[in-house]
This record gives sequence, C-alpha cells and structure tokens, in this order.
Amino acid sequence: MLTDLSIRSLPVPQKGVRRYWDKDGLCVQVSQGGSKTFYFVHGRRRQFVKLGRYPHDLSLSKARDKVRDILSKKHLGIEDDVSNVTVGAAIENFLTKHCDLVNKPRTANETRRLMGYLEPLSRKKIAKLDTRSVLDIVDNASASVAERRHIFAASRTFLNWCCRERLISASPLAHLKPPGLVQYRDRVLTDEEMARIYRAAVELGYPYGYICLIAIHTGLRRGEVASLRWSFITPEAITIPPALTKNKREHVIPNLIEENLALLPRKGELLFPSSAGTPYSTWSDGKEALDALAKVPDFVFHDFRRYLSTTMAKLRVPIDVTETILNHVSGGSRSQIQRVYDRHDRLPEMREALSLYEKHLAALIAPQ
Repeated sequence: MLTDLSIRSLPVPQKGVRRYWDKDGLCVQVSQGGSKTFYFVHGRRRQFVKLGRYPHDLSLSKARDKVRDILSKKHLGIEDDVSNVTVGAAIENFLTKHCDLVNKPRTANETRRLMGYLEPLSRKKIAKLDTRSVLDIVDNASASVAERRHIFAASRTFLNWCCRERLISASPLAHLKPPGLVQYRDRVLTDEEMARIYRAAVELGYPYGYICLIAIHTGLRRGEVASLRWSFITPEAITIPPALTKNKREHVIPNLIEENLALLPRKGELLFPSSAGTPYSTWSDGKEALDALAKVPDFVFHDFRRYLSTTMAKLRVPIDVTETILNHVSGGSRSQIQRVYDRHDRLPEMREALSLYEKHLAALIAPQ
C-alpha cells in the first residue's frame, strides 16, 4: 500500500511509464518525465480513469477519498465520471425507453425535435454535463421566448429522467426557472373574423378546411380532430379515447355534426389520413392556404376553442358545462372535491349548449 513518503521516493523510469498500486483500484503512474498521476481502474476491461496529478491536484488521502466516493456511488447505481454514457446515447435511451412508451405520438415527436437542440453536446459524457453548457444551448437556440421555454422544459424532463436512471446524481437544471415570462394569449376572434374563417374553411374543403370546421363546431383540439376515427363516432356522440386527450381522460361530447361528417370521403378508419396512413400532420401548409382565403391576421388554430368558450359565456351557458365541452379538468365552477364526487356526464346540458352555439354559427354565415 502506498504512502506519501513512498510516492515521493518512487523511481523515475528510463522510458515509458510505471504504475504502483494502492488499494480499491487506485494506482499512481510515474512517467519518464517524472510526473506522478493518480488513476482509478475499474470494470472488466480495466478502464483507467485519470483522477489528477500528485501532489499538485490531489494528495494521496484525497485520491483515496475520491475512489471511495466513486465506489459508493457505483454501489448505489449512480454513475460518476467513470461513466462512458454520452449525452447523445442518454437522449436516445430517453426517447425510446420513456417518450415513445409514455407520451402520445405527437408529444414524443415534439420532444424528439426539441432534443435535437442538444446535438452539440451529444459527444459529451452525461456525468460531466454542466449547467452552463445546457443554458448556453437554450439561450442561443431561438429568438422566440416560447421556443426557448419549450427547449428548457424538454431538457429538464430529460435530465430528471437521467437522475431516475442513475446516470447522474443531480440535474444541472434543478431548481432553475425557464427563460422569459409566460405570455398567455388573449386574442379572441370577433364574430366577423370567425365568419370569414368559416367561409374560407368551407371553400378550402377537405382535409384541412373540414378539420377546422369540426374544431369550430366541437371545441376539440387540433390533434384530437386529426386523429379522429370512424369508430369514435356514433349518431349520438363523439368519443375521444384517453390516449388522444391532453389530460388522458376519455372525452365524450354530443354529436351535432352528423350531417357534416357524412360529407367526408371514406379513405380508411381515419377521417383525415396522411399519404402514409397516419393522422393528418401537414399543418403549416393547411394554415397557409386558409390564411390566404380568410385574410384574418394573427390567429391560430387554438383560437377556435377560445372563441367557443367566449361565445358560450355570451349565451349564458354555465361555466361547468363549457369546461366539460372543452375537457378541462381544472377550472369551472366546481371545486376539486366536487369534481371527485360529481360524476354526472352533462351530456344533456352539453347538447343544449352546443345547439345554442350551432344557431349562433348558422347566423354568422347566413347570407346577408
């Protein structure tokens, strides 16, 4: 076993290096130039991990402390600097073992896109990933504050997963807040603007125009409409399964658009299939075509839900009925305990509210 005195007295080899062993895989390597460096040797392949030079970086006691720390973390399943897992490999495992299994396809694809921003760090060892490196990526990724917040959130989720997988002992983004301030959109379409959008959607037709019309009439989210299957629809109701909803709860609304749905071409089980047989996804192309016809500035697909909610309020529809139509878990007039015990599905109330809304839409687009 080594001592400080024996290390200072170690002979310098005439060529190459010589190693002198301590315990627990610790050794000191002496080069022909006279430098003495501590190494930790581990694993079946006897990998050498440099700990530091003696005595400038580490004393013998500190080198032993570092080895004990590494061994204790390995015993707990926590990787340290000895890990060869790169950021790129960790991301791929995160996507395949977590996102693709837990998230909805659209969410998993969006996370995969956001993880692409960490590509410059892909060769770095995950155990050596520091806070500043990740924040530099986030800060320089986009001029859009919203995009930077999305990248930060995805990165934080990834690093939290790495902690759970014992790839790192702590997240570099722990206790940090996303960049910028949350800006809630307060844009509400006017009746005149909705009329123009509605007529443009009718003119645009299948598929994107009809997707917009269904969303306008029902308040369904974009991804829910795109993923609609004929098996979800009966003359009485439209049922969105938990796997497709944002809150992972089945969503049932009365079907007041049966006659409109009958106009859609049948191209398979999906109402709006892509050429590859997956749900419709060419959103930017569809929106661009609709904008050219409607000529309504600064509106997004999600504004259809805000317009429905605002109009329902004008029509004196109870807020809990509107919230049920929009499939909101929180909000509304019911408290959390009421939502636990009140299991009434409100289908009759929703049908009455949507009937009022249908009359409102019909009046908007009626010939003047």
